[in-house]
Amino acid sequence: VEGFASPIHFLQVEGYLSHVEYKPLKLENSGDLFSAEELGLLDLGEDFTPSMLKRLGEDTKRNLQIVLRTLEVIERGLPAILFACSVAHAEALTALLAYKGKKVGLITGNTPGVLRASYIEGYKSGEIDILINFGVLTTGFDAPKTKAVIITRPTTSLSLYSQMVGRATRGPKVNGTDRCEVHTVIDSHLPAFTSIADSFTHWDSHF
Repeated sequence: VEGFASPIHFLQVEGYLSHVEYKPLKLENSGDLFSAEELGLLDLGEDFTPSMLKRLGEDTKRNLQIVLRTLEVIERGLPAILFACSVAHAEALTALLAYKGKKVGLITGNTPGVLRASYIEGYKSGEIDILINFGVLTTGFDAPKTKAVIITRPTTSLSLYSQMVGRATRGPKVNGTDRCEVHTVIDSHLPAFTSIADSFTHWDSHF
């Protein structure tokens, strides 16, 4: 759009998208979990396999940093959604945050429909601090007052990343918020998006 750095910037100025503060959580050595062959496939644009995501979700040091960042977000009163690496990862983070006294809703493909609806309603009403999710809330979920997303699941898919970020970026003209936060785990040596706007040039070096 003429006069704007990107279409995202235009939509933010017009009030259709929130002004996003991107807060990367940079972690060292996570890339050491993968073989040279796996890293090579990522460089070619392949996405992370379930096996790769499982290994990241089992990384104790990584999870400690994720929990510390999530606690900081919750304690500032920001309604948040966290995207986990796997079902087991979502369950582990839920247990850790519940142990810290936070009100957590866990939503995965294993969550019964009635319980899922209860967690979502509790989140919308403010009774639940955070929804932890794997594989469910990227689309078809409406919670316009969400003020933060925490993306622990890496992806090379612009579509998937945009869907996750989009849970918090509805602007005031469409009953959302003026500002929101996107916390993305950036694992060393692994590809990652750092903002939606940057994704417009993310693949330029490959062409």
